[in-house]
Amino acid sequence: MGIKSIRLDTKVAGVRECKLPHSSADHVMPEGKCPECGQEEWKVQGGETTRGHDTYSAPARCVLCGERVGTLVVKMDTLFGLEEDERVLHGRARVY
Repeated sequence: MGIKSIRLDTKVAGVRECKLPHSSADHVMPEGKCPECGQEEWKVQGGETTRGHDTYSAPARCVLCGERVGTLVVKMDTLFGLEEDERVLHGRARVY
């Protein structure tokens, strides 16, 4: 499973696409300015993660000012959904 897309959903500034600076990064870099502190080169980290069918979501905070700026949504590249893919990859083999 790989990452298909990362976005930041904000109440004030709408949806923003995000970039992962490198594969082991602990933050993402959204487009535009931070809606709280106004910085252009800003970083966002997520909090406690919730899993959906093909997405992970988490409350997002700006690393620079520490304010909550929205929700990070990471869409994964999956065949059957996150839960079933994990079962197939880490469980016994299944025949469909």
